[in-house]
Amino acid sequence: RNREHARNTRLRKKAYVEELKRTLTELVAQRDAADLEKRQTAQRELEQREVRFRVIEEFLKLRGRNETVFPRWAAILEDGFVLTVPYVPSLYKNTTGGEVVGFEQKLNSVELVMAESTVFSDFLQSSRGSANA
Repeated sequence: RNREHARNTRLRKKAYVEELKRTLTELVAQRDAADLEKRQTAQRELEQREVRFRVIEEFLKLRGRNETVFPRWAAILEDGFVLTVPYVPSLYKNTTGGEVVGFEQKLNSVELVMAESTVFSDFLQSSRGSANA
């Protein structure tokens, strides 16, 4: 009877240790999956920031040189975008179109952004000309 009890105790201990191993393996797998997902999310966010930076950089270049080639603007401005710029009545006189609310003008098409860029460029050119005079 004592041997039987000892054998049953060893079997219970063995089953307990096996269950602990299974639990540990599952927890390690869950942790590894969570770590992988976290790294993938961080990588996606980094890539998104880089793309956004390049788009903004290209936008500023196009605006700075008053680019008139429509496809270049269309390549970086996605459908449904809204660009909000300061609205100065004496400068724009709403010549670029777009919705004006207070001192903000909302531009929602490539054509409107290009028109605003032209007005802004003309303003800068006239300012430079009057500063040199």
